[in-house]
Amino acid sequence: MSDDDRHIIEDFVSDFADMMSGFLEDYESYSDSLARLETHVSDMGSDIKTFAKIVRDGNGQEPLMTRMATIEERVKKAEAVKHRWWEFALAAAPGVIAIMIAL
Repeated sequence: MSDDDRHIIEDFVSDFADMMSGFLEDYESYSDSLARLETHVSDMGSDIKTFAKIVRDGNGQEPLMTRMATIEERVKKAEAVKHRWWEFALAAAPGVIAIMIAL
């Protein structure tokens, strides 16, 4: 083998070793990132389960769904009362105006 062939082979081996070293560093970095992501997803799953339990079952008080339904019902009742007062005012307005004109 000539010196040029040896030099080419040594350059190839050196470049290949550098490439493999970079690949291994990238692989380790990706492995670490995946491990962190897995831990993060696991923690999020646990948090979501806890949140769902609070929404569904409550945390010492009534469940959030029940409390929201109660608030919605109270708002509907308040709107109905307000609507009735406006109907009364509009129904009474012509009579009040007629009395004022008659005086």
